[in-house]
Amino acid sequence: MIAAIAAAAIATAPTVLSDIKPIPIHPGMNIVAGFAPSGGAAQIVRGWRGNGNAHGYNDYLVLTPKSEGRPLGVVSLVTGDSDQLQDFIRDDPFDGERKLGVLTFARARVNGRPASLLIIAHLDETPDRPLADHDKATVRVFQLVRGDGVGETTDVFRPIAVIHTAKMYCNAELALRDSLGTALPEEFAGQNRIDGCWPP
Repeated sequence: MIAAIAAAAIATAPTVLSDIKPIPIHPGMNIVAGFAPSGGAAQIVRGWRGNGNAHGYNDYLVLTPKSEGRPLGVVSLVTGDSDQLQDFIRDDPFDGERKLGVLTFARARVNGRPASLLIIAHLDETPDRPLADHDKATVRVFQLVRGDGVGETTDVFRPIAVIHTAKMYCNAELALRDSLGTALPEEFAGQNRIDGCWPP
């Protein structure tokens, strides 16, 4: 699937994403060959952050080779208009059937060139309404690139595109699939494969 995404305030021309191939990430350490901007392997650590109730989540830490003379460096996520950096990346599985937020690491082509991506899909939270219950979604695409220097990590995930869905969902995995054509994970547990809501 080829997606042309007009990323207002991020790019002056549409960002064309194609050949998106999600990378499976299991709990613990994952070595992803050729994922770093240098061409080297990245290490992606996934761990469960429990909080004593039904709403724990997965935390992810991404490491790439060679940062300021050290063998490994943390990859930060550039978030918001203020260019704030976020070291840990998390999903938001909510109750499993309804998912507020999901993420995937992927290989793809950006405007025809190979790229390493982080894609985050999150249901928009409408005030005074139940969570993950018939909401539109926002899908954000980040590319792993070298940092700009002072104030940034050696490698960063920088935003390159954003998609706002018109359709409403109860599971962000379906918003990600519909927006970028990615396959649903094998462990998908939504109420249905249309919007994840009950009734559909």
